[in-house]
Amino acid sequence: MITSIVFDVDDTIYDQQAPYRIAMEKCFPDFDMSHMNQAYIRFRHYSDVGFPRVMAGEWTTEYFRFWRCKETDRKSTRLNS
Repeated sequence: MITSIVFDVDDTIYDQQAPYRIAMEKCFPDFDMSHMNQAYIRFRHYSDVGFPRVMAGEWTTEYFRFWRCKETDRKSTRLNS
């Protein structure tokens, strides 16, 4: 029986940005880490924008993953300087 539900709305229990930061460091070693917070916010924005299209069957999960990275890159200072 579930007796309580916890919502971590401010990342105090789980830092959602940590795995993103690790992936960026690994995949884009030239990325200016001083822009990490802005890039993560954009990435989450495009996750929220695109996910309904996956749920509606309009996009595959693979395309969605590519699209949100591409859109984040387009809006950020270059990932590969």
